[in-house]
Amino acid sequence: MPTIRTKIRDTQNRRKTLKEKKVKECIEITLLPHFEPLASVNPFKEKLPFLLEHQLETIKSIKDNDIVFNLSTTGTGKTLAALLGLLNFPETNALIIAPTNALVSQHKRDSRDFVGKFNLPHLVEEINAERLNEIEMDYVERRGEKLYRLLSNPLSILEDKSSEKRPFVFVTNPDIFYYAIFYLFNPTDKRNLAQEFMTGFDYIVIDELHYYNAKQFANFLYFIILSYKFGFFEKRNRKIIILTATPDLQFRNFIDRLKALSIKIKEIEPNVSPSKPSIQVLSELKLNLLPLQNSSEFPKKIEIFIDSIKQDIAEDKDGLIISSSLRNINKIANNLHFTSLKNKYARITGPIPREEREKASLKPLVLATPTVDIGYNFVGRKKNRQNIDFGYFHARYLDQFWQRLGRIGRVLGKSIQNISSDAYAFIPEETYFLLEQEMNSFVYKREEFKELLENIADREGLMRRDLNPEYISYFSLLEIMLPLKNIYGIVPEHLKDFIEETFETIKSVYSPKSNREFWNLFKEIKEFEETQSLISAIGGDKLNEHMKGFKNFIKERYPEHTEEAGRYILDGDKDLREDFLFFLRNRIAKYEAMFKFRGGGIELSVAVYDPESMISESQGFVKMDFLHLIRNYEIELFTDEKDASEKTGIDKDEIPQARLYAYAKKMYDRSIYIKIQYRLPDNMTFEDFDRGIGDFAALNNLKVVGYNRDNTGETLVPMQKPVKEAFSKDFITGIILPSDFEPSLIHKCRKEELYPSELEVTSVGKTKSYFFFIGTDAHEFFSKYGWSLKKLNPPAFIA
Repeated sequence: MPTIRTKIRDTQNRRKTLKEKKVKECIEITLLPHFEPLASVNPFKEKLPFLLEHQLETIKSIKDNDIVFNLSTTGTGKTLAALLGLLNFPETNALIIAPTNALVSQHKRDSRDFVGKFNLPHLVEEINAERLNEIEMDYVERRGEKLYRLLSNPLSILEDKSSEKRPFVFVTNPDIFYYAIFYLFNPTDKRNLAQEFMTGFDYIVIDELHYYNAKQFANFLYFIILSYKFGFFEKRNRKIIILTATPDLQFRNFIDRLKALSIKIKEIEPNVSPSKPSIQVLSELKLNLLPLQNSSEFPKKIEIFIDSIKQDIAEDKDGLIISSSLRNINKIANNLHFTSLKNKYARITGPIPREEREKASLKPLVLATPTVDIGYNFVGRKKNRQNIDFGYFHARYLDQFWQRLGRIGRVLGKSIQNISSDAYAFIPEETYFLLEQEMNSFVYKREEFKELLENIADREGLMRRDLNPEYISYFSLLEIMLPLKNIYGIVPEHLKDFIEETFETIKSVYSPKSNREFWNLFKEIKEFEETQSLISAIGGDKLNEHMKGFKNFIKERYPEHTEEAGRYILDGDKDLREDFLFFLRNRIAKYEAMFKFRGGGIELSVAVYDPESMISESQGFVKMDFLHLIRNYEIELFTDEKDASEKTGIDKDEIPQARLYAYAKKMYDRSIYIKIQYRLPDNMTFEDFDRGIGDFAALNNLKVVGYNRDNTGETLVPMQKPVKEAFSKDFITGIILPSDFEPSLIHKCRKEELYPSELEVTSVGKTKSYFFFIGTDAHEFFSKYGWSLKKLNPPAFIA
């Protein structure tokens, strides 16, 4: 074994090498190999050569607790710990929820391997939108109905139909889980799906809980509290296993409130003890820390290391580059495309289809977005040492840092464990310079270095992700009223008081000091649903079913011309109908994005033809977000799917379904700046518009324009008219603010990755600029900084 002195000398040699590469600033340290304690006994010796202490403790804890948090270090077998718990419940249906589809696919493979190895009877199936589209069922068109049939009879998807009923393991993403338990599928299927997800599983694994934002985290809290209140823990022995990083103070406050309800919770902490028999799980790692002022600089930084990457791959090493930015990853890929590494790398990102992701994981160099830094393993590589030898990444937050570092140097179960790994981690400048001042060694155990980073983060408020409990206190408490209202309408009369009591229990966890009451929130959601139904009915044949609400809103909108306005709208007056729909949409602007699991802003999917491999290695079609696409690529639209197929020669069945179809012509050297343009309706003045500032609003007839912006000014980027008007028919919700609103606060929002769009409003030759927080960003802004809106004193928008 090398001595500490040898390690220090190696570190000094690396510093010399980095100077030769013109890397001006770098902290170089060695992280010693990491060991985990072995279990005192191994009941599974025939199938598992070793068992870790935290894995055995998880199995034991499941028996006597409702919820088990496994907080063990990344790369130490938490997934196996959760699956081992299933051995206690061989006849129980299991649900595994993972935050990305790449991780969903990995959990499916792991679960199938586990079920086979331990001879369990479970069927294992992966469920996401892509998989639902692939599954064919006779006479079934609705995705919700297809999902319900799978849940109620998973044997229906097998070619070899068996009459024997078997338990199953469903692996899915949190989006499907959320839309089901919150009654957000279509009216025909929503009740069935909510019931299946609430009652169909009694062994539930929630992976990477720390990954979620406040809204998403609250959705899981809701499920946990309902499991408690409805007796699933006590009467059905439901078990929930949560795999996550060590909770911070905000996170822990919610765990403590769950414990206060007498929910039995066990936390399994990382445990390093030199006196216990241990096994190596992570290799020695040469860690190079570098400062990064702006994440957009990351591709340029990677260029410095291309020769090193070539050398590592020539030595048969495998590597990983991770960025939170899809543009960064695609920019790095485009840079590598013109080097000798052209055929040595592949991408694992959100737009990449499942089959292509699986192939990509076998390439010597993987370029990835957070698709892989949360829990992803590279198990397809048949190596007797670590699967990933080196890695480059940037990390804004501590949990990102440890997740990404944890992809590198995993040696648990490997026959060769003494080969060092290398990592180049770009961290925020402030943290870098403080760390440089406070380090007292070149060599650390991982837990020692983690403590050093944690101390700096806690003291200086750096690299900490804000959970935003204010969102849970305000918006999540309103959000849960939608499923509670649905349940209230189903249960018999004698149980209705129990639903009110359940709300009070949820409130005690979400917002203990809140004065908001069940019936006030119930009324809000009822009006929201009724308004939604009325909007859908206008122009259809079911308006008679909503005539009472129609007349009330007509009276509110047109108090002096109620009768005429109602008659003209019913007769099909286009202008009046558009004005009335605009009014209704703004009545519910606060709620629209609240019931989206992610984003809730401009939701416009594009199937992009990418023959030059600017986005993926497939040279075919990939599915992308519209705004990301137009910010970063010059595109040309196809007329429709048929036109796309005819012009590219790719079969329609191989083109993903989307609202738009486009050809990516080139990647911009720099992302262009997007403005959203809005022309005021003829019956509205700027004075009318400005009265709505600071409140939730819904706008349609929006256009986008692109600009190149630099120190000298801005120049217009040409775009096709259909691109500019791509979402003009959609209503986009958010909060509008003056362009001079609290500059320091807007700057703070941007640092927190809460970005307002620029809204350019015109009327009668006059133009004004505004900030526009779109979708769930508006809710995030309001919950955090709503206090800053008081000086605006806004009334309800267009009321």
